[in-house]
Amino acid sequence: MRIVIAPDKYKGTASARAVAEAMGRGAARARPGAEVALFPMADGGEGTLEALLSALGGRIAGHRVTGPLGAPARGLTARLPDDRVVLEMASSSGLALVAGHERDPLRASSYGTGELILAALRTRPAQVLVGLGGSASTDGGSGAARAVGWRFLDARGNDLPPGGGALRSLQRIDPAGVVEEMKGARIQGLTDVGCLLLGPRGAAAAFGPQKGASEADIEVLEEGLANLASRIRADLGEDVAGAVGAGAAGGMGAGLIAFFGASLEGGFETVAEAANLRSALGTADLVITGEGHLDHQSLGGKVPIGVARLARDAHVECLAVCGRVSVPAPELATHGIKRALGLEDELGSERAHAHAADSIAEVTARLLARQ
Repeated sequence: MRIVIAPDKYKGTASARAVAEAMGRGAARARPGAEVALFPMADGGEGTLEALLSALGGRIAGHRVTGPLGAPARGLTARLPDDRVVLEMASSSGLALVAGHERDPLRASSYGTGELILAALRTRPAQVLVGLGGSASTDGGSGAARAVGWRFLDARGNDLPPGGGALRSLQRIDPAGVVEEMKGARIQGLTDVGCLLLGPRGAAAAFGPQKGASEADIEVLEEGLANLASRIRADLGEDVAGAVGAGAAGGMGAGLIAFFGASLEGGFETVAEAANLRSALGTADLVITGEGHLDHQSLGGKVPIGVARLARDAHVECLAVCGRVSVPAPELATHGIKRALGLEDELGSERAHAHAADSIAEVTARLLARQ
């Protein structure tokens, strides 16, 4: 029997590699003698750089950048063997860089991500891959664009202050100072969600609350992003409001399209291709996936659903072990996941968090024992 293990990270608890290894131990316990193959995955959010390095190899470099509220941060890039450079927004403009009591969704900026992109471009890469996810900002990528020379001006011709809260006052976008390194740049955004920029499932409404945004803040951010989209259309001739993935990472997807000439692609698809996951599933008897919280946002393009889709194409049964599961079993089945168990349901929240790796192994073994 051949079992493929292809999970995402459990955010804030265990990396995708650690999760895969724990699942592998559980699978070996329940199915002695089975061949177990580990494929740590990611979807464009945190862990994408690590997953691509795991699949392809490469070398990491650190860069001093500006964090989401102005404090210094250390952003990471990785150069892959094919001369592409990958970076994660989370390492330069991520929510994890801001303490909970300091979160300021109206002022948080993506400027550091622009600095990281510029650092990558200066190494003359074949392409820059930007992992979108885990951001603190909801500024439509305007902060990142400033870092490479774009200006965002109010009615008096003054530069707007950083953050999505100021975008309601945007009157003109000025490209005159864009740096030379941007000429001919090939940039691709890797999205972990397929959401639009605006609306009830857009950048502000769907993801603002997890960044500390109140209902009043969300209204301000929504108006600002709508104004930004309008100015992009008027000044640059680009319609980002209807682009799938434009709402990823606080609208950074839209910013990459408009200010960096980027294309957007699902992060899971990029990582899965690099890892040759489709080929691995072709010789598998079973696949196990998972993530920290399998919820309805997961259905929009997160790792478990992506793995289940590939498994269905390969006619391979797909199971999931997650920290929590809040999607009903019949609904998961329609997406290709035959059964999913949550650590908290099986072992209780305290044990699941205190002993994550052992808990993952134990619940994986339980899941296979019930097959």
